[in-house]
Amino acid sequence: MAAMGFPTTLTHSIMTLFFNNRIFVNVNGHFTSPIDQQRGLRQGDPLSPLLFNVAIEPFLLAIQHDHQLQGFTFGHQTHPARSTPSPLKCLAYADDVCVFLHNSEDLDRLCRIHERVSPH
Repeated sequence: MAAMGFPTTLTHSIMTLFFNNRIFVNVNGHFTSPIDQQRGLRQGDPLSPLLFNVAIEPFLLAIQHDHQLQGFTFGHQTHPARSTPSPLKCLAYADDVCVFLHNSEDLDRLCRIHERVSPH
């Protein structure tokens, strides 16, 4: 979050909110012993989708800016276009990501991009 320009106080507040606490899991009406939450986002928390978007943004941007990944290019147009549309490299919705690759080299490249932008 710091690399994206979020204030340090906001980052620390979110870290405290999500990771300095203990959770209980409800299994068939019975709660487990307390579990220290060390990673992940809580299902149903209104901040979770926004934080997921912040987390995946560097990966999506790296895909878009990688000139070796060609993506899907749109075919013949029936009328003259004012500009050529950018190739479609990926689609993302919630926690689903679809990346358009041409061959195994593209897959290797995508794995290297993921390794580069992932914190762990």
